Amino acid sequence: MKQEIISLLDKLVPSEGYLDTHLAEVKLFRAQHDVPIMPTIYDQCVCMAVQGSKITRTADQTLEYDPENYVVVPTIMPFECETVYSEDKPFLGLAVEFDFSVVQEIMDTLGKSYCKTTEAMEPHPGMYLEKWDERMDDSVLRLLRSLENESDAKVLGRQMIREIYYRVLMGEKGYILASAAGGESAYAKVAKAIRAIHDNYADPLDVPQLAETANMSERSFQRH
Repeated sequence: MKQEIISLLDKLVPSEGYLDTHLAEVKLFRAQHDVPIMPTIYDQCVCMAVQGSKITRTADQTLEYDPENYVVVPTIMPFECETVYSEDKPFLGLAVEFDFSVVQEIMDTLGKSYCKTTEAMEPHPGMYLEKWDERMDDSVLRLLRSLENESDAKVLGRQMIREIYYRVLMGEKGYILASAAGGESAYAKVAKAIRAIHDNYADPLDVPQLAETANMSERSFQRH
C-alpha cells in the first residue's frame, strides 16, 4: 500500500511545492531541492511523510516524522522545519487539518468512557508522534484516490478525512487530540486562546482578554 501511496502522490504533485486539493482540509507537498531550515506555523493537523522525512523543532522538543511515524499537531504551533530527501527520491507528504467539531462527533460516538480517560492526562505537548500502521495506510490511500476526481473528493474524500481523524484518536496517544478537541480540558481552553492570538494577532491583546476567551481565571490561565 505504501508504494501505491507514493505513486499516487507523485502523480498528484508533479512539481515542487504545496498543492491545494479539491478538499480545503487536505494539502499535498513535494520537495526535491534544498529547503532551508525556516520558521513556520502548523495549524491543527496531522502531517505525514510517505517518502523522505521532516524534522520539526520547538524550544523544548525535536521530532522527525517519516514513513514510519506521522506527527499530530493538536494546537497551532510555531516551530522550525527541515525537509530531508535524496536526489532520486523527492520528499512527498500530505497534511490533513482537523475540524474539531467532527473530532468531537467521533468522540461522542465512542462514548463517555473514552472521553473520561482523556480529561486528567495533562499537560500535553503541542505536537507528538504516532506510529503509522497498515490501517492508516489504507485510509490515506483511499483519500488520495478520491482526490483524483472532484466529485469523489467531495463525497468520498470527506468520509476518508473522518476515518483518518478516527485512526488518530485510536492511536496510542490519541487522548492528546481528544483533550484538545474536547473543549473542557485546560489544554483545550489554552488551545482556544492560542487560536484567538493566531486569528487576531494584529489587534491589541492582553492576558485578561485571553483568559476570558479560554473561560479561565487569569491565575489559572497563566499557570496552564
